[in-house]
Amino acid sequence: MTVYWPRTLAPLNCDVNLAPRPVGGTPALAGGTQWVQSEAGAWVVNYDSIAVSSPAARKLFKAMALQINGPGTPIVLPIRSSGLAPWPVVAGQDIKSYGMLPFSDGSRFSDGSGWRQPVIAAMLSGDVGMGDTALTIQVDVGGEVEAGMGFSLPGDRYHEIAAVGSRTVSGSSALYGVSILPELRADYAAGMLCNFERPTLLAELVDTDQMQLKGTYSKFAQPSVQFQEYFGS
Repeated sequence: MTVYWPRTLAPLNCDVNLAPRPVGGTPALAGGTQWVQSEAGAWVVNYDSIAVSSPAARKLFKAMALQINGPGTPIVLPIRSSGLAPWPVVAGQDIKSYGMLPFSDGSRFSDGSGWRQPVIAAMLSGDVGMGDTALTIQVDVGGEVEAGMGFSLPGDRYHEIAAVGSRTVSGSSALYGVSILPELRADYAAGMLCNFERPTLLAELVDTDQMQLKGTYSKFAQPSVQFQEYFGS
């Protein structure tokens, strides 16, 4: 069963780092080791100081711990990197939301909210294969794509842009030739969405101690949880 981490259990900091997987031979006579860089690293994510600041949040955290039940359970984890996303700019201001949209009859959900409309429209401009690290991103609505930005592809696979090699314009769209890490985990067809706004990662707990909630039931807590990229079936 795949578990979806709720956005309401938000960390104070979300640290996302790629653990490289270089290959090294035996040390030379001079004592040095020759390393060969690999593009197949894996993500490690640390949710630091999760805000368990109410009885409802405490119950939700405990429910998540029971559903996940240790390493090996796939978790769709929000990667909180939207501050680095290529938001469209109007009058010098980043546009990050168009507001909540109601139903066609004007009504909204019971809590008063509506439908969220994506702001950034970005997709793959061509077919790419598993293991590729070079691709072209087509941006129909959005700002400039830059190195260091992150996005996810279908299947909740997260990637970051290592370098932008080219930028061309085709009609009202901008095409960015980029190199990414880690390498693609699957084949993708042209037109697949690149989620810069709310990227996600398919992850799992790094060990059995990660969902420990300390403190009494009458107190709030700020647990930290570490995840790693999930490769199970």
